[in-house]
Amino acid sequence: MYVLLSLSIRSPWFSSFIFISYLVCFLLTNIFVQKTMHQGVVRDMERQRVKRERELDFDMQRQLEAEYKLEQNVHNSLEPLGNNSAPPK
Repeated sequence: MYVLLSLSIRSPWFSSFIFISYLVCFLLTNIFVQKTMHQGVVRDMERQRVKRERELDFDMQRQLEAEYKLEQNVHNSLEPLGNNSAPPK
């Protein structure tokens, strides 16, 4: 009788322990996944910010180059200067 009573008392405690252990593991895994996903979002936002800054810098450099070409006479170094002109020594 004592053995049966003992098993009937232990069984709910054991199943409760298993259920709570599973629940804790599930919640910890869920928290870890959320933190990982949030870090990915932060990383993507930082990449987009850097990309926008680079595009703005590139546009500014393009505008400066256009102004420079308007103010100074610049020739393309890939094109030959002419058949009868020699490069300076």
